[in-house]
This record gives sequence, C-alpha cells and structure tokens, in this order.
Amino acid sequence: MIAQGTPAEIMRGETLEMIYGIPMGILPHPAGAAPVSFVY
Repeated sequence: MIAQGTPAEIMRGETLEMIYGIPMGILPHPAGAAPVSFVY
C-alpha cells in the first residue's frame, strides 16, 4: 500500500506527489463534485 486514508486525506498535492513521483496540485471540480488533480 502506497498511501492510507480517506479520499480527502489522499487527494492532497503532497500525497499524490509521493505516490506518482511528480509535482501535483488539486483544484475543486467546477460542478462541485470530487476534486480534480493536475500535474504542475
């Protein structure tokens, strides 16, 4: 297991960078649903 936690805890830039090995950011979804991740 690479990361453990709730979806909200895992959907953080620092956690995603640790998982994927590249700088990641998070934006709120325009429709208000789940957050959207992106690569810097």
